Amino acid sequence: MRETWFDIAATTAAKVYWLAAGLVITFVTARVLGPDGRGVFAAATAWVTLFSTIGYLSLPQAVIHRAATQRSTSWVAETAGTLVTIYSIVTLAGGGVAAVLYRASGGDAFDHLPGRVLVVAFLTMPFMLWFETGNALLLSIGALRLSNVAQLAGATLSMIAVLVCVGALGWGVMGALLAPLAYYGLYAVVTVGVLLSRAGIARPAMATARWFLASGLKLHLNAVGAYLVSGAHVLIVNAFRTPADTAYIQLALQLLTAMQILPMAAATVASSIIAREGSDRAWRRHRTLLVTLLSIMIVAIPIVYTLAPWLIRLIAGPEFGPAVPLFRVALCAVPGMTVSVLMAPQWIARGYFLTTAAITTALGLASVAGSWIWVPRHGTIAAAWVVVGVYWTSLAVNTGFFFFVNLAARRSSSMEP
Repeated sequence: MRETWFDIAATTAAKVYWLAAGLVITFVTARVLGPDGRGVFAAATAWVTLFSTIGYLSLPQAVIHRAATQRSTSWVAETAGTLVTIYSIVTLAGGGVAAVLYRASGGDAFDHLPGRVLVVAFLTMPFMLWFETGNALLLSIGALRLSNVAQLAGATLSMIAVLVCVGALGWGVMGALLAPLAYYGLYAVVTVGVLLSRAGIARPAMATARWFLASGLKLHLNAVGAYLVSGAHVLIVNAFRTPADTAYIQLALQLLTAMQILPMAAATVASSIIAREGSDRAWRRHRTLLVTLLSIMIVAIPIVYTLAPWLIRLIAGPEFGPAVPLFRVALCAVPGMTVSVLMAPQWIARGYFLTTAAITTALGLASVAGSWIWVPRHGTIAAAWVVVGVYWTSLAVNTGFFFFVNLAARRSSSMEP
């Protein structure tokens, strides 16, 4: 267990550094671009995230599922070659669809975001597609620490890119969009290099592609639903409210996600343990992580609530004061988010792809419907309350799954010789 906590500490440190780099980027862009410019940046990145979420086909989850059922890494090289090929095709298709939508609607489909802004934003798409898959493959070969190093390098480069391009050169939104491109691009280069050195290279295989596509697509509605739960609100606010309102809700949700750094690190380590030992054997340690991390996050909520005005003023400046009530409301979602993040490896490793997809899709559709109906009537605060309601529903579902997994692990343990 000591090694597990060491891995959590190292992974948390890497994610805290990533968070610090993100806060530096927010600090610079908020002050240089202002709420309106920051809103354009947020909307552009939200669009490319939507296309990437649809296009990544949940293949990383299929990688974790295969790793949990394999006791060697001989399958990794062929898998890497196959998935790179798939994502290359998806990138071309996604870019083509975005171009057709923009041209056919005269920009209306993207709420009149400038075409040049969208072009730069979509340069990040192939690297975003690869990000989670590359990470899953590194976990499969036991290279968790190399994954952390790659994220540190990417975060550093993205921070430098914004400081130079936005702060020094004054390139505005276009310069800000180089930050995610630098982060995801460098991470892709490093992870591909590690995989080539550890597992070698192999040609893509049609049979492998069919297996991963079939497995990933079973779960893919889950990924799309997860985006709808937390990410689509930025696009909905952008459609009905001002660019400044878009910036406020994006900042509130960004800070909410930042609070999940420790649970995300623990979930990454849990995935690595499950990939090595299987879901039942890993459950005892996984359960300890979940209970401990949930307790920490619950204690943190009132502290962060009290500090919210000071934090937002420090990070983004006094112009972003309207984000404070949005963030305070969104804090109510922390317990549901934490349990959702930490239970995800068990859903995936046990192969509950269709069940997970159905649940998350239902939550995502409810989330979009809620914001679509209430944001025009009640303003941006409605989006924050919708996030809270959806994650409390998710908490109820994951609590039931917790007890189910606990029972299954006990039965499995009693059957071992």
